[in-house]
Amino acid sequence: MIKIKKYKAQNNWLFLLVILGLICGLIPAYFASAADFNPNNLISEQDILNYRAMNQSEIQQFLERQKSTLATYTCLSSGKDPNGNQIPEVTVTAAQAFYEVAVRWGISPAFLLALVQKEQSLVTHPAPEPKRFDWATGYMVRDGSTLSDPKIQPWKGFYKQINSAAAQFQYYLGKDPVSGKANIADFNIQPGKTYNIDDTTVTPENTATAAMYVYTPHLNGNRNFVSIWSSWFGDGQYIPILPYPDGSLVQVKGQTDVWYIQYGTRRPIKSKSALATRFDEKKIIPISQSDLDLYPLGWPISLANYSLVRSPRGQIYLIVDDEKRPIMSQAVFKKIGWNPEEVEDVGEADLDNFLEGDPITENSIYPQGILAQDTTSGGIFFVKDGKKAPIWSKELMQVNYPGRKLIKLTPKELEGYETVAPVTFKDGTLIKSNEWPEVYAVSNGKLRWIPDEATFIGLGYKWANIVSTAYKVVVLHPLGETLTAL
Repeated sequence: MIKIKKYKAQNNWLFLLVILGLICGLIPAYFASAADFNPNNLISEQDILNYRAMNQSEIQQFLERQKSTLATYTCLSSGKDPNGNQIPEVTVTAAQAFYEVAVRWGISPAFLLALVQKEQSLVTHPAPEPKRFDWATGYMVRDGSTLSDPKIQPWKGFYKQINSAAAQFQYYLGKDPVSGKANIADFNIQPGKTYNIDDTTVTPENTATAAMYVYTPHLNGNRNFVSIWSSWFGDGQYIPILPYPDGSLVQVKGQTDVWYIQYGTRRPIKSKSALATRFDEKKIIPISQSDLDLYPLGWPISLANYSLVRSPRGQIYLIVDDEKRPIMSQAVFKKIGWNPEEVEDVGEADLDNFLEGDPITENSIYPQGILAQDTTSGGIFFVKDGKKAPIWSKELMQVNYPGRKLIKLTPKELEGYETVAPVTFKDGTLIKSNEWPEVYAVSNGKLRWIPDEATFIGLGYKWANIVSTAYKVVVLHPLGETLTAL
């Protein structure tokens, strides 16, 4: 059985012992660095087929240690069994779903956990949207398709997704019972043959690696899987304390690469335009290489926010944070008023890093969002896709929407938009109220209290980056865990 240990923040003596053990070579490092990534050997057949790797209780304990929303998630069982019979629909927990599917198809539950994390960040995402559950393993979601495609709807649903993915990998790794022919031979990537994948020469050394490329024909996605697998279930099998909260923008001292900490992973920012349009470079925190290496590799951030890009298949998308929103027709493109010269051609590998967002249709209003000011009351709103979110302070507007111009709308015009919850500060923002001295870091939408100056300095924060705002804005954010510095 896989055993996962987690160090407690208060057990400093234990932490020191572990560090000494690492230095002395007594405890193997739990993570695979970028240099350790071997595109020819991603995972072994044994690791995928070890369906006894975790029992249901261990899966539940793992999800609880990760503080995962899956720890309390329930769903209806659905799909087919190996004999083609329909699985009875009963309500099960996520842990039960992973365990049942693992036993049914002879696929490791640890592998399935890493797969849903690679596809949707579903284990560590603090507030996953319904579509992340509905397409948990990305099964049947192909390059160029949309989540609304009628052809893929039969595979929609959390249980059905993990059940179908497990069945698929069992088929990849199996043989025809009559001819004895390996099933992987039915697919376009096979072990022992050489391929060009995202401009990299790859020769899968085993059937499991070939299967991974058949399932995800891109290098980045498989690199991320290896990083997740190694950090959760690698040789050391330890989950260390992560010193920097989600929302942190970090850079190793002396290096040029900038990383975004999100969902407990380190996401490389691959372009200057992506950095400039999504983040504030003044908030970059200098850290050590060893601290950065504590985080498994996450999806790259490569395209500028709100950029228009075209896939090799001709589909145009609007990039919004981590989503690619398909523009459904040229008529829609023209109606919104975009310039064809703004569209950048990108590869499928670039788009593979983005989740499928809601389509942009003729009914979409301000898909990029605008700052609107009520001409009568002076109130300011962020208006997007037919909804308006109140902005309760100028500091919020300046931090979240720098450089945006205000568009004047009459009360009657604003009435046409549904009012939703007020805007809150972006992750990574340091805030305090005008009335009180306590400083908080916003992480996953929550306030992480920084209890003292030593913690503040130890985490590399800068006093100049603290935003002081109205108390009513601060309390829009629920309280999270107190931050500590190792």
